[in-house]
Amino acid sequence: MKLISSTRDFAIAGGFGALIVAFELSIGIIITSLTGLPILIAIVDSVLLAYMIMVPPLITRKAGIITATVLVMSLLSVPTSAFGVPGPYKILVFVPLGIIMDILFYASNGKKLLMIIGIIAAAFISVPYQFFLMQQLGLPLPEGTEKLLLPVAIFAAVEGALGVWLAYMTYEKKLKKLSVVKRLQG
Repeated sequence: MKLISSTRDFAIAGGFGALIVAFELSIGIIITSLTGLPILIAIVDSVLLAYMIMVPPLITRKAGIITATVLVMSLLSVPTSAFGVPGPYKILVFVPLGIIMDILFYASNGKKLLMIIGIIAAAFISVPYQFFLMQQLGLPLPEGTEKLLLPVAIFAAVEGALGVWLAYMTYEKKLKKLSVVKRLQG
């Protein structure tokens, strides 16, 4: 598996990173205005996030694309309410997870089952990691958050696995047959 290097690869990463933030903000506004419960965003979010993060490596089959995608995503989300309270801590949350997912993608050679197992582990770890990071940086956390870490981590792992599975299924059944995807693959 090659490392990302072409302008095309970086354009795919940048495009998907921006698309993820746009979807996150749009979904957030809709869900919050309809329900008044911003926590519901996370329910829809995890599946969509895992799905959209997995599409670029499936298209390019190159290591490093996940990290580049989440770097763009985290940089664009810093001044917004996408993925939580505005702030640069988002870079510290997402980029290490992107690196872990890239390593897993590279090590598994893109195999579906191994990537699903990998995303379960990465999503499960991400919840306490984000809590710890926000605590260390003195960022506001809702009261009683620490009591919800395990259920939220399990929920994130299940949703992440669902998102990765959906990305693989969509890629195999539809995306890889599209002429634009074939052109992007060179």
